Formats: sequence, C-alpha cells, structure tokens
Amino acid sequence: MRMEVPRRPGLLSRLLRPMIAVRATLRQRSARRVFLASLAIFLPVYMVASGIIFKASPPLPTQSPVEAGVAVGWPIGVYPWVVVVFFGKIVFSMNLTAGISALALSLLFASNMAVLAYARKLSTNPAKLPGTKTTLASAAPAMFSTFACCGGGLSLAIFSYTLTAGIGSAYAAAIVNNGWLLALASGILLYWNLYRASNSLPLLTR
Repeated sequence: MRMEVPRRPGLLSRLLRPMIAVRATLRQRSARRVFLASLAIFLPVYMVASGIIFKASPPLPTQSPVEAGVAVGWPIGVYPWVVVVFFGKIVFSMNLTAGISALALSLLFASNMAVLAYARKLSTNPAKLPGTKTTLASAAPAMFSTFACCGGGLSLAIFSYTLTAGIGSAYAAAIVNNGWLLALASGILLYWNLYRASNSLPLLTR
C-alpha cells in the first residue's frame, strides 16, 4: 500500500499563518481584551517616542485652543501632512510614513500580546513560545526612530543630553531621513515572533 507523504505548506501559506492565528485568537473575548489594551498603550507611547506627538518649545502662537493644518509635501517621511496644535504646546504632526508605521507596529505589537496570552493557555510547552520580554525587545528599535520634522522624539532627547551639539545635529539629520529603518526592523522582528508563536500552536489556525 502506497503511503502519501504530507505536502509541506507553500511559502505564501507559511507567511500568512500568523494572520490566520491572529484572526482565530481574536475570537476569544479574553484575547480581544489583551489586544485592545495593548493597542491603547503602545500607540500613544510610540507616537511620543517617535516624535509624532511632542511638546513645542517655546510655545507656538495660536489664535484658538486647537489649530489644525493640512498640507502635502516631499519627502513623505519628513514633511508633515497633518499638524494639530493644542493650546500652543502639544503638537501632533503626522505624515504618510509615520501613519503607516504607527498603525502597522501597533497592530503587530497588540497581535503579539494577544496571541501569546492565549497561546500560553493552550500550549503544552509554553517555554518554546517567545515571551513578553521578547516582544518588548522587538518593539524597542522603533522607539528610537523619529518622524518629527525637526528630529524630535526619544532618540534625539537622549542623544542631545549625551553627545556634543555637533554630533547631536548630525545624528538628528541622519535619523530624520533614515529613522524608518528602525521602525521596519521592529516590524520584521514582531512579525517573526508572531510567526514562531503561530507555528507552535496548530490549534489556533484550524
């Protein structure tokens, strides 16, 4: 009798497996709570760390408590498309690259946390799963990227205190133009963690 050897899933199927696992996980109420809580925490923290939201110094002159402006410019990773100023102090500055980065990383981080929380209930060997610390470490590079037009965010704040003005200015120029690479690195690492978790839990993807 001829035995059939199970066919290995194709590359596309393996790449989409984490998304299938996330969809299956979010059917559980407890997992949805973890997802929403993680999303609500990560998104504002990332926006502040990357300079999407920052405090103006000195305060900006405004005619009303809240002022908003919309513009389109190049390069898309530096020029702000939407700017909202609250009371002349708090500035929300968003462009296309920043928006995509914030949305993608927030969803990936929240998905990781939800899948890991639910996976630990089903896995017979939770030690093989990437943990919360691994997820936080994967998201860390993105926190040092910046999308502020003037190089704001966590990275410049740290380097401005630890480096000389000249080196700090050079770093700011480099990170403004190439900070998206740090966000991309975090995105890849977070997706890899999700892939590892989904591979160790076949029940999630049925």
